[in-house]
This record gives sequence, C-alpha cells and structure tokens, in this order.
Amino acid sequence: MQKVPLIIRCSSLHKLMGNPTGGTNLVKYEKAVLKLEEEREKYAKIKNKETDTANKKNKLIIDLGKELIELNRNKNVVILSQTCKTWIKDSAKEYFYGYKSEITGKMLDKGHINEDTAILRLNYKLGTNFSKNEVRKENGWLTGECDIDHKEAKTIRDIKNAWSMETFPAFEEDVNKKVKEAGYDYQQKGYLILWKYERAFIDYCFTPTPEDLLSSYDNMSIHTINEDLDAGKYITTSEEITLEEGEEKEIKNKHKYAELYFNECLAELNAK
Repeated sequence: MQKVPLIIRCSSLHKLMGNPTGGTNLVKYEKAVLKLEEEREKYAKIKNKETDTANKKNKLIIDLGKELIELNRNKNVVILSQTCKTWIKDSAKEYFYGYKSEITGKMLDKGHINEDTAILRLNYKLGTNFSKNEVRKENGWLTGECDIDHKEAKTIRDIKNAWSMETFPAFEEDVNKKVKEAGYDYQQKGYLILWKYERAFIDYCFTPTPEDLLSSYDNMSIHTINEDLDAGKYITTSEEITLEEGEEKEIKNKHKYAELYFNECLAELNAK
C-alpha cells in the first residue's frame, strides 16, 4: 500500500503536540540522568562500602546505568499521546470510509455570523483596516486559513467570538489561559509556519448574539453589550505568540511519527 500523506489542519495541531502520560522519552532520559547523579552522590557519602546499604545502593546505580543506556538509545524517538492516537485513528477512519466529520453548534454559528462584525470592531480599536483573509495555504503536511493576514507587519491575527459575556475573557491573564487550554496557540504557530511570519495574536471578542440563536429561556443580559461602553472594551488581545527556536523542527518531527501511525491505521483497515 502506497503511503498516504497526513495533512493536518492548523486548528488540530494541538492534538498532535500533546505529550504522553509520564512525559516524552527525552524527559524520561533527563530524569534518569538526574536520578543516577543523586544516587552516586549518596553512595559516595557512605563510608563503609562493605555494608548491605552500600551494596544495595551500588546495585541500584548499576541498574540505573543500564536503564540510562536504553533511554539514551530512544530519547529522540517520539511517543504519541493517547489523545493524539485517537485523533489519528478518527482521521484514518474518515479517509478510509470517505466521510467528513463536522462540528456544529450555536457557538460556532455565532462565530461565523459575527466574524465580520468582530473584525470591524477590532479595526475601530486599533485604527486599522483589516479584512477577512480568504487565502488557504498548504505545505504538504500542514494546511490553514488564518483570519487576518497583516502583511505589512508580517503578523497573523485570529478572531475568537465569545458565546456570552460569561465566557468572554475580559482580562489578559484569562485570555492567555483560554488560548492555551483550547490549543489556539498551536493553531497560530501553524499559521506562522505556513505564512513564514514571526508573530501572531488572538483577539477575543464579544459581539451581541444573533436573536435567532437564542430562545426565550436564555438570559438576554449576557448576550448584549452595554452601549455606554466603548466597543474596544469588548476585545481582549492575547500575549504575542511566536515560534520558539527549534519548535518548527519539533513539530515536523512529531508529524513524521503521526504520519507513520496514520498509515498503520489505514493498513489495519485495509486488511479487514
């Protein structure tokens, strides 16, 4: 069976980059190095090396040394997290059976409906003239379409629309926390790779929720704005998101192992 490329959407990149329970092989290796050093120091402090305590400590050091040799051999081998494997299996299943899953819901609908309004409000706050980017980029393993391509500043800006005032992160600390929890930081890093830019920001906005998305049971006060407040007060911008040194290489390396697993899943389905 010919290898099938795994092309990842920037919005799914965080699923690839999650670390397995217990840490990566490199983390395990580094912990083992520290443990061996600690045990050697403890052994060196034992005056009588003929005691049972000294013998047990010496045996532990020998065993740790053997373990370290094995860990060193595999420290650069990527272990995919269970979350990542589940996502890859779902992707393989979609590819094999020829269907496409879609996430739907009122919150997503609001984001699409109010996207242009949010960009207009961001322009008002920043004094800019941004418009929605319509260009999708792909490099053979990654694909994405950012919201705003600020070419002059080589900057990506992504708009997120809060469902209600209760879910709107009004403080910078909260927006940064929300960005990491949702994996939006890796989404932006994906855009930075595709556009070859250096920085990105997420602008979290609150705009009035369209009435047709609400029912008579909804609390209307959390879906409207206070007209006495400046529109810019309903936008919170994240800290600058960048690609750290070596991070693109790390992402590409992890993708290599994900693609191998993706094809293993396809092979299993083909063999049924």
